[in-house]
Amino acid sequence: MAGQKAYYATIKDVAKLAGTSTATVSYVLNGSTDRVMSPQLRQRVLDAARELHYTKSAVASSLRAKQRGLVSILIPQFSNIYFTRVCESVEDVVFANDFMPMICDTREDPERERRLLENAIAQRVDGVILGPTNAGWENTALLRKMNIPYVVIGREIAPRRDGERNDSYFAGDDSYQAGFLAGQCLAQNGHRRIGVVEWNGRVSSAVERDLGFYDAVREQVKLGGGMEVGQITAVTEYSILTMGYLLMAVSVLTTLPKARACLARLTALLDTRPDVEDGAASAAVAG
Repeated sequence: MAGQKAYYATIKDVAKLAGTSTATVSYVLNGSTDRVMSPQLRQRVLDAARELHYTKSAVASSLRAKQRGLVSILIPQFSNIYFTRVCESVEDVVFANDFMPMICDTREDPERERRLLENAIAQRVDGVILGPTNAGWENTALLRKMNIPYVVIGREIAPRRDGERNDSYFAGDDSYQAGFLAGQCLAQNGHRRIGVVEWNGRVSSAVERDLGFYDAVREQVKLGGGMEVGQITAVTEYSILTMGYLLMAVSVLTTLPKARACLARLTALLDTRPDVEDGAASAAVAG
């Protein structure tokens, strides 16, 4: 087998072995029953197809039907448990509807995302499901021009210039509310010195969580409660790894001199990065 080129039996091969025409083979293999045919001929075609391990060509079928039956699924981080779970659910739905999922990881790289989208278009996919990078809006421009349907998940994308219309579909959680509830919870439980671990990328879900948290802090201050919030910006090199667990985040932060001094004074730590489990801001008592 090594070094040998794969060979796929064609409908002509089946017709030759069965001693009949390609039209008859196509009729039998498509399960048609609207014309008279001897049981012996039908069985001969089926036996020939089985002997040659014949399978229908999806490429040929797509040329006739003008549909490939392919859906491209691009996520930004395979290591992110949020996107892993989303991907599993999306794949189940795609497969249940007789489409073949093509799953790729953009690794938060806008250029990689652009190339993968171009490749998906070249493969004539029927649709795209995208967890976008920071350049998601620009990279989906060709999808819009070609009227290829796509759904954005987890992170919203928005036009960069006035007058551009955003008619893309979005499915995701309420990141602002997650951040707000996390901040509110910490305030209501008496925490006044809170550390915030943020991602330095401008991903919409992380930005919205930050906004929600700080709005909750401002609301608490208006109610007469003094709060002290210190920011620790996570560097990209470790923020895109599997860091959804607060204990691991704390262990990394303690290796940073600036962070070590901050942690000693904190009563709580809030992690608003996009790779937090379940996509929601998580809070825990740190001291």
